[in-house]
Amino acid sequence: RYLAQGLGYAAFLTDTEAVIRLDGVVVRAGFAGATATPELTTEEPLDAIVSTFAGSDPTGWSSAAPTAEIVRYEQLWPGIDATFRGSGTHLEWDYHVAPGADPSSAGVTVAGADHISIDGDRATLTSAGGELMLTIPAVWQTRRDGTRVDRDRERRLRECLRQHLLPGQLA
Repeated sequence: RYLAQGLGYAAFLTDTEAVIRLDGVVVRAGFAGATATPELTTEEPLDAIVSTFAGSDPTGWSSAAPTAEIVRYEQLWPGIDATFRGSGTHLEWDYHVAPGADPSSAGVTVAGADHISIDGDRATLTSAGGELMLTIPAVWQTRRDGTRVDRDRERRLRECLRQHLLPGQLA
């Protein structure tokens, strides 16, 4: 439904996954346990518009499509939104956890990587096509008083990936 492009990468955001291409490597990051039909919205509109006229069939053309800084998956899991933001050479992916929501319900599946290693806030996905380095999603919870509490994203990502990956895929 949405396309994000930056220097050397493209990300296709669908209802059920983010398909990321970087230097010939394609990785599919799915939303395990998520609602099948989340509402996708955009935030922070940009001045640019995009028109695409590929092929000879006008029904596949798009003209004057608006652009935005952020795509938000609303209520992807109960009380949890996910946002994607392109930033030059990388794609930022964050989880927003509402007060009282359980962050452990947010799950990720990864296809297209033979091996995944996590070091701090970076995940390296290795496949036959090469390596793809991603910044792992930030995870925070907003208290009722509006203050933000960071959650241990590396530990949570490791737990989540262990539930959904093949044995030996995660280092």
